[in-house]
Amino acid sequence: MVVVNRFRWFGWFVLCVGVILGCYLMSSRVAAERNKLADVERAIATTQRDIRALETEFDTRANLAQLQRWNGDTLKLSAPTAAQYVRDDAQLAMLDSGQPQVQNAAVIPSAPAATIETTPASVTVTVAPAAAPKAKPAVATTVAVVKPAAKPRAQMAMLDRRIMGGSSLGDLMRRVGADGSRQ
Repeated sequence: MVVVNRFRWFGWFVLCVGVILGCYLMSSRVAAERNKLADVERAIATTQRDIRALETEFDTRANLAQLQRWNGDTLKLSAPTAAQYVRDDAQLAMLDSGQPQVQNAAVIPSAPAATIETTPASVTVTVAPAAAPKAKPAVATTVAVVKPAAKPRAQMAMLDRRIMGGSSLGDLMRRVGADGSRQ
């Protein structure tokens, strides 16, 4: 009996170590499953991204005729020619003409600006002689400053109609309707 009482603490110790090891093994398995799940989710996200890229490429290739029409009508893009490349730094330096080239900004407003009516401003200037022996009457001069009136820009609407023709806008609207009905 004395021997059993002495080894009782050893039994409790072994039991506690067994429970702790069991909990540790269980948490290790849970962590391994979580890592596998994270890998699967990453693979799904990568696959969805690849599918989106392939769908975009497929749609682009399907609309290649429309893109070529836009390029021919509006964009006017072309492949670079051999004359546009320089061989080395010396040839690049020879291209500099020494004069700064001023380029005006091509700003196209997103909405037509309101037309501002301006009236010519008139300025009255009185010129008196500095030192005149005789008293002369002062001469009054009127100078009119004329500023050209700004032309209203109605070009944006025509540009939008030309880019988004009836057929392409109709195609987009049909696709939006088809995507909405699919989901």
